[in-house]
Amino acid sequence: MAVSGSNVSLKISEELFGNYKQLIWFYNTSQKIVEWEVLSPAVYYRSSLKDRLSLDPQSPAHLHISKVQKEDSSTYILRVSKESGKEQEWKIPLQVFDPVPEPIIETEKAEEVNGNCYLTLSCVIQDQSVSYVWYGDSGPFPKELQKNVLEVTLNTQNQSRFYTCQVSNPVSSKNNTVYFIPPCTIEQVSTPEIKVLNTTQENDNGTCSLTIACTVEKGDHVTYTWNEKAGTHLLSPANSSHLLYLTLGPQHADNIYICTASNPVSNRSQAFSPGHRCGFKSPGEYAGGS
Repeated sequence: MAVSGSNVSLKISEELFGNYKQLIWFYNTSQKIVEWEVLSPAVYYRSSLKDRLSLDPQSPAHLHISKVQKEDSSTYILRVSKESGKEQEWKIPLQVFDPVPEPIIETEKAEEVNGNCYLTLSCVIQDQSVSYVWYGDSGPFPKELQKNVLEVTLNTQNQSRFYTCQVSNPVSSKNNTVYFIPPCTIEQVSTPEIKVLNTTQENDNGTCSLTIACTVEKGDHVTYTWNEKAGTHLLSPANSSHLLYLTLGPQHADNIYICTASNPVSNRSQAFSPGHRCGFKSPGEYAGGS
């Protein structure tokens, strides 16, 4: 097995051959890809593999394939013609897999009734043949629940603060997690988005006033904090507002402000440099050459 993009070598020990005069590699039972004969250069036949194949200079029984692709998966055949006139074949299976991407967890249902939570989570991944494992606070769920959709009924005895879906194939694995306030409230915040709501230029003193909003698409019980990247100065701390009001001058051209969206179990941050919105140039841009 191999991961797509890697280099692979298919090898048969020459000790198995005895004296031989010709070797032919096949992609499958009918497609010849390379042929080697004693005292002759190797011949590479037209195929999707042609520009990525090479025989080992020390042993034509070692076939190198560079940057393998899923389509290279096959049972390769090495046919050996001996000096005695006999032929032998060896088969080498090769499976190539793409690395799995990070899955997306979608909440199909999260309904609380009389203290119980009826929960359906879907683990979404692009067209891949993968296996699924779901985890909660206490470890993996029972084997019969290990599929792309998790359906559980939760109560105070078996509730969990998070649910993780891990997807795997033979060469890689990735996971993602959603968080809850038990039994049924989803709490993970998404990455904040920062927008400038208003900009005012003061021509008299060269300053610029802005109103900036920080919002998240997903998350419950979210609070917001603003910081200056250059230090630990906390902005608008009193009411955890998602709005930031700034008055800037040219000396603030390179200032960076960070909005952090938080709730009891997660937080995400986004950085923003407003200088360009005010038409300021960074100090280095003012120093021109002659």
